[in-house]
Amino acid sequence: MSYADSVGTRIRRFVADSFGVRGSKNLTSWMLAGGLAYYFIYLPEQRRAQEIQAAREAAKRLAVAKGIADIDRSRPIPDPQDTGLIKGIKAVREQQQKQQESQQLQQQQQVGLQQQDQQQEQQQ
Repeated sequence: MSYADSVGTRIRRFVADSFGVRGSKNLTSWMLAGGLAYYFIYLPEQRRAQEIQAAREAAKRLAVAKGIADIDRSRPIPDPQDTGLIKGIKAVREQQQKQQESQQLQQQQQVGLQQQDQQQEQQQ
């Protein structure tokens, strides 16, 4: 194998063609863009994350000092209500079942009232 056909050259050409790097000016522009992105995007995000972490630690120290360090972070148990937001097919089916049961109960009550009325009429 000659130098032009070596594995290293093939790899370098593949990488250069994949990333669009052709020539030293293009490589320099990619390096400059990467450096600018590092200083203007990555570093500020890292600093912001460190500030947030420091604020959380300070809040935790303050909570320990006040004696409220054991903060319950679990989500509250929702209050099951007959009306309100319905999510999911299970909730929809449960609501439909409740409606059917209430309709059946109303029908039974109506039938019971009609029977009572008939009995009262027969007694008179």
